[in-house]
Amino acid sequence: MTTDDQQESGLHFLDYWRVIRSRKEIVLAVMLLVMLTGIAYTFILPKVYMASTTISVKEDTLDVDVFDRQFTSGFNPFFLKTQYEVIQSRPILYQVINNLNLQERWSARYAGEGRALDMKEVASILDRSISVNQYRDTSLIEIQVYRENEEGRQEAAIVANEVATVYRDHRLSLKRREIKRALEALENELQKQQEKVREAEDDVERIRNELGVSILSRGLKVDDVRIQQMETDRISARIDMLTRRARWEQIESLKGEELMNASAYMVNDP
Repeated sequence: MTTDDQQESGLHFLDYWRVIRSRKEIVLAVMLLVMLTGIAYTFILPKVYMASTTISVKEDTLDVDVFDRQFTSGFNPFFLKTQYEVIQSRPILYQVINNLNLQERWSARYAGEGRALDMKEVASILDRSISVNQYRDTSLIEIQVYRENEEGRQEAAIVANEVATVYRDHRLSLKRREIKRALEALENELQKQQEKVREAEDDVERIRNELGVSILSRGLKVDDVRIQQMETDRISARIDMLTRRARWEQIESLKGEELMNASAYMVNDP
């Protein structure tokens, strides 16, 4: 910018300032009129009350992974946005309206006598009264409800809490149905596996009968059979050892002719 341009800009500002100074009464009157109009309009407006409740919304995950899956899902950036829409969805709003009987109460307030608001009209009023926001970088969602007039002061808090309650029950209902389906699938799979086990036991029993193996029995594992066989061998060996020790002690106690007779008896003993 050249020196001439700076001088011209300075002259323009001085011209404006001279006009303001010469018309200061008009400027002050306009400012005062705008302020008084704003204050008057503010007092005329109906009072609006806001109530809010905060809920923590997280994705459903298993505390213990019974199947030991290697893949685990990461952060879902669309989850909270989806929950915003769920909280303000028609099923949630309709349930809140039914629980609080808002259709009857708001029909007398907004439609007057002789006319009743339908469910869609009440849901539209409720939808305009609700604002859902997220605390930045958290999983906390704030539900705000705005209501007008004195009678809306308590109503705003009641509606906010009811929206949070209905949303919680909605999430729990979905989780229960999901768990129920999972349990039914597990029970069906368990029945299939039990059927396979019964078929395998029948095959083992058939093979045992064909081979004449008497030590096996239904439901008995191979390791159990080996342990039982080894225990039987151990007992037989101990009995044989005790028998031989008794004979040896008997022979040691004999002398002379008794020893010769006992030796001949042991030789002839089959």
